[in-house]
Amino acid sequence: MTYHFDVAGGSPNPGDKTETTYTSGSHPSTLGSLPTPTKTGYTFGGWYTFTDNDVNGKYDKPTTDPVTGVISANDGDPFTGETALTGYYDAMSTLKPVYNLVAKWVGDGTPWNIYTKHKNDNVSLELNFGTEHDTRLIEDSIYKDPLTEIGVIIPGYVKKSVSNTPANVGVRASLTDTQHPLRYTIDSMPCEECKCGMQVYGR
Repeated sequence: MTYHFDVAGGSPNPGDKTETTYTSGSHPSTLGSLPTPTKTGYTFGGWYTFTDNDVNGKYDKPTTDPVTGVISANDGDPFTGETALTGYYDAMSTLKPVYNLVAKWVGDGTPWNIYTKHKNDNVSLELNFGTEHDTRLIEDSIYKDPLTEIGVIIPGYVKKSVSNTPANVGVRASLTDTQHPLRYTIDSMPCEECKCGMQVYGR
């Protein structure tokens, strides 16, 4: 019998654990205790069993199509109304060749800093049009628009670009997005000390 773990962004990944000496009702397991991973900004909430419907080796939570509103169950919800396992044999009335376990994570209340600076793109005449500081919890998302998108008009200047540090965090809308040009979105934390630069230039 093999236990497959999905740490869901945590670490370390314990890898598969195989029990070869299991006898029904026998405790404790020769595998010892269940592993305890960690994840920045979260508290570990235990291991929960799930059915890997698409057999891809990881837990896929239910999703909703943003256009049609159709909900795809994927691997279902293993957390609601269920109890975390306290050992390898817990809550297993029948044996299976493979048990898939996913880690549950709970935001620990850590505030994460987001800094946004609006400035002129001309390095020889760097005009700073304002800096914003936001904090968000692990469960929160944030988006920022260039100043002109939030009702602040800078005479003689138009939007040019947006950049963020680190570059792999967040999503940026293009200048051709007529509804929200250059909108910067961070879907979830952690993004400690993230910096976003909204640039404009003189016409």
